[in-house]
Amino acid sequence: MRLPSTAQVQRFRARVTEVLGLQHDDSRLEMLGKLLMDRCAASGARDLETYLALMGTDDERRALARALTVGESYFFRVPAQMQAFAEVALAAALDASDGGSVRVLSAACAGGEEPYSLAITARERLPAEAARRVEVRAIDVNPAALERARRARYSAWAFRDVPDAQRARWFRQRGAEFELDPAIREAVTFDELNLAGDAPLPRDLDVIFCRNVLMYFAPDVMRRVVDRLTASLRPGGYLFLGASETLRGLSTAYELCHTHQTFYYRLRPDGAEPHAPPPTLTPSPTLPPLDATWVQAIQRGAERVRALTEQPTPRAERARPSPRSSLERALLLFREERFDEAMAALEGADHAQDPDALLARAALLTNMGRFDEADEACADLLALDDLSGGAHYLRALCREHRGDLEGAIREDELASHLDPRFALPAMHLGLLTQRRGDSARAARCFARAIDLLHDEEPERLLLFGGGFDRAALLAFCRARLHSLEAPR
Repeated sequence: MRLPSTAQVQRFRARVTEVLGLQHDDSRLEMLGKLLMDRCAASGARDLETYLALMGTDDERRALARALTVGESYFFRVPAQMQAFAEVALAAALDASDGGSVRVLSAACAGGEEPYSLAITARERLPAEAARRVEVRAIDVNPAALERARRARYSAWAFRDVPDAQRARWFRQRGAEFELDPAIREAVTFDELNLAGDAPLPRDLDVIFCRNVLMYFAPDVMRRVVDRLTASLRPGGYLFLGASETLRGLSTAYELCHTHQTFYYRLRPDGAEPHAPPPTLTPSPTLPPLDATWVQAIQRGAERVRALTEQPTPRAERARPSPRSSLERALLLFREERFDEAMAALEGADHAQDPDALLARAALLTNMGRFDEADEACADLLALDDLSGGAHYLRALCREHRGDLEGAIREDELASHLDPRFALPAMHLGLLTQRRGDSARAARCFARAIDLLHDEEPERLLLFGGGFDRAALLAFCRARLHSLEAPR
């Protein structure tokens, strides 16, 4: 096959998403073009159409999985999650099992480091009889990774976060490699399975680890995979994702857990259906002074807005056709900073079970400086959807207003975890940690907020920006960062 055109590589990329669920941006087109040429040559395909058809076969799917999936990991990755697994998830599953087995799945297990870490954790943390009841299954789409996992021999690099004594307890050195204890090898079973495919997953699971996997999938594939994992979990079971992954916008069938300095999810016993994600909504004016808290900045904005909204509404605006719903009208009024009218529009309709309306109401109350009422509105929303990053961010503002610095930090951390692309919690964390005296963390937060603000949705800046536009927020973060980096 000749050097493929950009259009051909794009067709190949789309087919990769169909077959494996993986998504690649334009920066990966050159790599994909080279892979396409290699696979056409290796498979004997005489042209693109022939090869695209071959991609549906098991052999070619395996070859692509070998080339495109990440197979590198290490033992006891994110120790805090291992602690939560042992002390919360396993403990709850054993209590509920009535003497039966506890079923744990490592999804996308790579070379076996994760499932073997889970099996070792069960042996180290549980009495022998209870540990024998823990069954660990591991799946991956990459057959080469599964071969390495079954071989169970690893280089020293796989133990980079493992104490020497723990490695010596479970592994025997064989030349330059370390071989796993046979008892742990026998405690884990491996299967080739595509999370993005149609083959059924193991059922009646108590715990699933699916870390740093969803981030590689196309959005529709993410939702399908989460649905498949949810169907495989027992009610009350636990799901562990990677540190930069969240179920926000994918499912509200789970409640967010935060222990051992880490986040994870528990499937609600009633398996609640997901809600549509909250609406995202845009602002205006001036840079707050460096000595102001963010709550003070919002309150000053509220005073300015109150003065503006006391002016009579122009006749042309009063004659404008009314929106289709009270929520739509409220958001239009919010955009014009006519907060009292927007609140009246929301309160004139029944929105008690509408997460979008509850979020808009909480944001309105915050912008109006009515923080106690805003906190109550956030509580109502979180009772309906506890994965709302926007609600947790607004609660952080309410905690700051109340003088609860640590509570505000916790709420911002929750908001950032639930929505890693949300700029405002990062900025607010910078302010709060600077007040607490942690200059290094504050600088990191402001730098992250600057990165995120460039791509933040204009609509979300309206809802959560406290009356300040993108330019003002960027200038504010840069000024704060400069003040932290300036010599003292």
